Formats: sequence, C-alpha cells, structure tokens
Amino acid sequence: MKTFIQTVLALATIMTAHVVAADDASTKIYSEQCAFCHGPDGKGQTVMGKKLNVKDWSDGKTLNQMNDADISKEIHVGKETMPGFAKLSDVQLKALVDYIRTFQK
Repeated sequence: MKTFIQTVLALATIMTAHVVAADDASTKIYSEQCAFCHGPDGKGQTVMGKKLNVKDWSDGKTLNQMNDADISKEIHVGKETMPGFAKLSDVQLKALVDYIRTFQK
C-alpha cells in the first residue's frame, strides 16, 4: 500500500509540474505576443488596443460567443489587423486559449 501511495503522489507531482510548465509557457507567449495590444489583463486598454478597438475579454461577451477552436484559429491565422501566429504548435495554441479564457469574469 505504501508503494501505491508513493506512486500516486509521484504521478500527481509530475502532472502538476506539466500544468505549471504549460501555464508558464502560455503566460510567456501572451506577454510577448498579445499583451502589447490586448493588455496584461485582456481588457485591451493599451495605446494600440484602443487604436485598434480591441475587445475587452474580461467582460466575457466576446469570448463567450466563441468556442476554443474559433479562438485558436484567430490566433493561428490572424484577424483583420492582427497577425497570425502560425508557428505556435497545437499544444501552445490550446494553452494560450485556456490562458485567455481566465480573463473572463
């Protein structure tokens, strides 16, 4: 029984480390690629965000109308004045979408 518990705890530690790494990676990508326009809080209240009329993601109206695949596609291929980020992997896109969804109230 002791070995079983140790194994479960080890697996939980590995899984948690993976989630933290994904969160760190998505935070870094967002900070480097998205925050300039969308703001660090997703509200779009940056100079460029206001100029481009970026929507406020924290109010949920925009994101609640979109599924994850739509958000991922916009990030990947771009939209209007937003460039696409085609070099992001599917895993990175998923992590970034999950991170962006955290801005919703």
